[in-house]
Amino acid sequence: MTTLGNFELLEEIGRGGFGTVYRATDRALGRTVALKVLHPQLAADHEFIERFRREARTAAEFDHPNLVMIHQAGEVDGRFFIAMQFLPGGSLAARVKQGPLPAEQTLHILTQVCAGLAALHEHGTIHRDLKPANILFNARGEAVITDFGLARAHSVSSSSSTTAGMAGTPCYRAPELWRGKPPATPATDVYSLGCILAELLTGCSPFRGDTPDEVLTRHLIDGPDFGPAWPPPGVPAALVGVVERALARDPAGRYADAAALARALEGALRVEQAAARAAEQAHLAAEEHARRAAEEKSQRETAERAAQEKARAEAAKRTPLKKTPANEMRVALADGVELILVCVPAGEFLMGAADAAKNADSDEKPQHKVHLDEFWMGKYPVTNAQYRAFLQAAQYPYEKKLPKGKDDHPVVYVSWQDATAFCTWAAQVSGVPVRLPSEAQWEKAARGTDGRTYPWGEQEPDANLANFNSNDRDTTEVGRYPKGASPYGALDMAGNVWEWVNDWYGDYSVSPASNPPGPTSGNTKVLRGGSWYDSGSYLRVAYRNYDSPTTRGIDIGFRCAASPGR
Repeated sequence: MTTLGNFELLEEIGRGGFGTVYRATDRALGRTVALKVLHPQLAADHEFIERFRREARTAAEFDHPNLVMIHQAGEVDGRFFIAMQFLPGGSLAARVKQGPLPAEQTLHILTQVCAGLAALHEHGTIHRDLKPANILFNARGEAVITDFGLARAHSVSSSSSTTAGMAGTPCYRAPELWRGKPPATPATDVYSLGCILAELLTGCSPFRGDTPDEVLTRHLIDGPDFGPAWPPPGVPAALVGVVERALARDPAGRYADAAALARALEGALRVEQAAARAAEQAHLAAEEHARRAAEEKSQRETAERAAQEKARAEAAKRTPLKKTPANEMRVALADGVELILVCVPAGEFLMGAADAAKNADSDEKPQHKVHLDEFWMGKYPVTNAQYRAFLQAAQYPYEKKLPKGKDDHPVVYVSWQDATAFCTWAAQVSGVPVRLPSEAQWEKAARGTDGRTYPWGEQEPDANLANFNSNDRDTTEVGRYPKGASPYGALDMAGNVWEWVNDWYGDYSVSPASNPPGPTSGNTKVLRGGSWYDSGSYLRVAYRNYDSPTTRGIDIGFRCAASPGR
C-alpha cells in the first residue's frame, strides 16, 4: 500500500497494537502528516470503530502546543485512519535509552508535558497510557503528547479481561487501573508521569520486571525500585520529594492533577536554578581568585599583552574591510577555522513582498525601498566546525553534543542568544566587527536589487536549488546547492536552516528608509530563510518567521555579517 485516499505513504515510522503509523504527504494540502492506519482486524469490531471515531473527534477539539494536532479522521475502502501533526524530533523513549537526563532538562520537558496534560484534565479527559513512547518532539524541540483516548476506547470496547486488553502500559500503569477501583482520575495520569520522571532521572523504569505479574507485584505491593544510587547526583531534594509523592499508591496521596504537579515541578526548578546560580557564583569566585593570583605574579607580562591587544584593536578600527578579487573576505577565527564573507555593495533594494505576490503574508508588506550602506554577509551559515571552535575557546555552555562527521553542516539547536555570543567572540578574536545581520541586510544579500522571489530568481524551489520539504530528512553540508546562490554569491539562504537575524520582530510600516535597525524592543526575534523541514513557500526571501530569543530547535541556525565602522 503506497497510497490511502489523498495520502501518499512515504515510510513506516511506528507500529503498535492498534495500527501502523506512516510519514505521509497530504496531496490535497501539500503538507507532511503522521498517518495512523488501524490494523484491518479491528475494522470488524463496530463498537470499537464507533468509539474510535468519537475519540478522534474529541481529540480534534484540542488546540494546545503540547497536544498532538489531529488534521483528519476517516475511512477509505474499509481502512480507518487518523491524520495527525508530523513530529520529526523523535520520542522521549529514544532519548532516555541514551541514559539519564540532567535534572534541569528533565524538568523542562515534564513541565511542557504537564501543560498539555492539564488541558486534557480540564476537558474531563484522562490519558491513561502516558509513557515515553507517547511523548514526541516537534521541530522546535517542544514536547507533544500523542495517542490520548485510543487506549481508553479500546479498553472499554474490549470484552477481554487480560492485561493486553487493559488501558495503560504495565511499567507506567497506576495501581487503581490494575485493581479496577477506584475509577481513573487525573491522579492516575500523575502516577504515570511520576514513573516517567523517575526513569528520566535514573535511566531505568522504577517498576520493571520480566513478566506482567512481576510488574503488578511491584506496583501493588513492593513499591518502586529506583536503583542503587537514589537520588542520582545533582538531583535536588525538592525533586526527589515530587517523584515520591507522584508515585503514592493511594491516589489521594498524589498530586490531584497535572496542574498541581506542574506547580510542584516549577518549585523544584526554582530550587535547581538557585543551586546552579550558587555553584556558578562559587565557580566565578574561584576563577577570580586564581586570576588575581596570576596577575600578581606576572603584572609586567599581562600589561604587555594588554598593550598589544589594544594596539591590535585600534589598528583593526582604522583598517577598512578590503574586497579581494573574488569579492570575498576570509576572517580567521582559530587554527584552520575561518569565516568567508561576501561583499554586498551600498545602494537601494526592494524589501518585502509586492501586493500581488503569491502566498505573501500581511507582515511582509508594504514592499518598500531601503538604502543600505556596504556590508559583508557570511557566504554560508555557521557550521558545526566553526561553532565547535567557539565552544572550546570561549568555554560556552551548550547542552547538546555536536554531531560527528558533520563538520561542514550548519550548526543547529542554537538560540538567538547563542548566535549573538558566537558573533561577539568572532569579533574579539579576529578584530573584524562581526555581528548578526539586520533583517534588511539579510534580505538584500538574499535577493539583490531586482525584487526577485527566491535567491536564484523566480523558478519554484526544487531538489537542485535548495534543501527543503524533508527531501534529505536533515541538514546538508553548506554550499551543496550552488545553483541556488544569491546575486552576491551567498549560499543556502533558502532552506537547510532557519537563520536568526539581529532584529526584534516588528511592523514594516514604521521602518526607516535607510539602514533600518529594527524595533528597539520586543518579545520575539526574526528568523529568515526556511529550513530542510519546511515546504517551498517558506523559502521566499520576503517570508518572515519569529520566535523567542531563547528558543533552540533542530532546524534553527544562523550566519554572520560585518559592517565597516560599526
